[in-house]
Amino acid sequence: MTNIAEIINFPVPEEALEESRVAQLEDGFLRLANDLLYATMCSGLPETELCIVMAVWRKTYGYSKKMDWISNEQLEAMIGKHFTHCSTAKNNLVRRKVLLQEGRKIGMNTNISEWETKNNGFCKTLAKLAKKETLAEPAKKSLAEVANHKR
Repeated sequence: MTNIAEIINFPVPEEALEESRVAQLEDGFLRLANDLLYATMCSGLPETELCIVMAVWRKTYGYSKKMDWISNEQLEAMIGKHFTHCSTAKNNLVRRKVLLQEGRKIGMNTNISEWETKNNGFCKTLAKLAKKETLAEPAKKSLAEVANHKR
């Protein structure tokens, strides 16, 4: 009795054949105010809304524009969510004054004090969360001070 094994070569998905990607500034970048980034990080936005904000940054600031017409289908292609979800998230962001809309154009509201988000666009300090005075002392620095600290 002979044992014979058959070798089956399954097709490899194209994604697996792609080379690894490394982000490089030479491939493009956008300028973004640190306060806008900090406010967004602290805003408590749900994932889809956060992705929409980043897509708006890319489509506006990435092309040195303040506002641009960005279709829901473009957003769908950028963030991988169905265009109806993109539309809902975008409308929520406009309603909460994170994004501004003029006709069909959309852009960031850089007046973060107008945002109607979890922290109104600001991270006050960590001191509010600290119960003991010993924990509150190092938390008196703002998020911007902590983020700029180099070790």
